[in-house]
Amino acid sequence: MEVKGEPSGEAILFDALILRPLGLAATAIGTAGAVLTAPWAANTCEWDLVEKKLIREPADYTFCRPLGDIDY
Repeated sequence: MEVKGEPSGEAILFDALILRPLGLAATAIGTAGAVLTAPWAANTCEWDLVEKKLIREPADYTFCRPLGDIDY
C-alpha cells in the first residue's frame, strides 16, 4: 500500500474518536451475527464468507489500518 502523506490532525482525531469506536461496534455486532448465522453458514459451506465479511473485514478496518488513514 502506498502512503499518500501524513494525515491531518483532524483526520487522526476523527478516526480515533468516531471511526474506531464505530469499527469496534461493527466487529462486535458482526461477531454476534456470525454466531447467529453459523448453523446456516455451516450447512451451505459458506462459513469462510460469513467470517470474512462479518468479522475479519470490520476487525481489520478497526485494528490494522494506520491511524488517520480514512480512505483505507
